Formats: sequence, structure tokens, C-alpha cells
Amino acid sequence: MADVQPFACIIPHLLARIDVWQLSVVNGVEQIDPLPINLVHNIPQQDNGTNCGVFVIKYAEHILNGNVQEMPNPLEATIERTHLAAMLFKYGMDKCNEGYDTNPDFVSRRERKARKVAKKKNAK
Repeated sequence: MADVQPFACIIPHLLARIDVWQLSVVNGVEQIDPLPINLVHNIPQQDNGTNCGVFVIKYAEHILNGNVQEMPNPLEATIERTHLAAMLFKYGMDKCNEGYDTNPDFVSRRERKARKVAKKKNAK
């Protein structure tokens, strides 16, 4: 627990520094307060330096679905990578076959910020 405590303290400050959120109080807790730490036991651990992306994606998937304890242990990165590739391929094919397009009006936060800065410069 002590190993991750520094990260729990610094991450909110870094997120605030890059404007991920506006500093405010939500439910009585300031967003720069240390993050709560929840240790989860008996989940797969990465055993090399090449599967981190697969692990992050699978952890996120299981966290979002509320079933972290159900992650296969050990996690077969090769199988999961193939599964992810198949899902992306299917998504691309469905997108082509059904004739829908990604929202052309979507503008990333970074792009909106860049446009705002450029607009201010041009106004001067």
C-alpha cells in the first residue's frame, strides 16, 4: 500500500495541471485530494515488458463491467490480443457495411483548446 500512496497523491495534481478537470469540490471532496486506493488481490500480473497494453485494456474492460475478480489468471495475452484485433476488425466492417460514419462534428478537447488559443491571438 505504501508503494502506491505517492501516486495517489501526485496524480490528482498532474490531472489538474493539464486541465483534465476544473478544480472544484465534488461531494465535499476536492479533486486534488489523494485518490482512494483499492487493492485487488488474485488478479493476473504482467510477467514481461511487452503485454502492458493488453493488460491495461483488459483491466479497464473488467473494471467497467464490475468484474475485476473474474479476470482469467493467468491472462493469455496472445489470445486477448487476437480477440481485440477481431473486435476492432468487426467494428470496422460493421461501420463500412452499415454506412455509418464517425461523428464528423467531434472535436477533441485538445483541438478545442488550440482553437480557443488561436482565436484569442487573432483577436489581439
